[in-house]
Amino acid sequence: MDDVDARLLNALQVEIPIVERPFAELGAALGLDEAEALRRVRAMESAGSFRRVGPSFNPRKLGHTSTLVAARVPEEKFDETVAFINSFAEITHNYERDDEFNVWFTVIAESKAAIGEILDKIRGNTAAELVDLPATHVFKTRVCFDVEEK
Repeated sequence: MDDVDARLLNALQVEIPIVERPFAELGAALGLDEAEALRRVRAMESAGSFRRVGPSFNPRKLGHTSTLVAARVPEEKFDETVAFINSFAEITHNYERDDEFNVWFTVIAESKAAIGEILDKIRGNTAAELVDLPATHVFKTRVCFDVEEK
């Protein structure tokens, strides 16, 4: 990763322009053409520098609700359980934890009832024990990692 890659990653974290060709605009701000900006982003993604470039929406402002779920998944059923959890479009991400509750995931759906249905399906089709942890207060912080050249 060079200085240009680091500056491009920093720019991607702040705001991707909502225009027809966002990478042309991002690239231009860094002295790159669109093709070079895209090439660099794809190379960094392939190298594992980041997993995803995409929007983050506030579910409440869209009329949706969300919850954090802690799951206790037996090690011998881990891969198949995580695959089942990941099969739901409403599950935005999950994390493996080195803990008794070894998988944590977020569900965003149109209603609490819809979340309940998803969790019931997971309970009914896996050996996972689930604990639903809906937010009682929302604290939103903006996280940007200061990426430096390696």
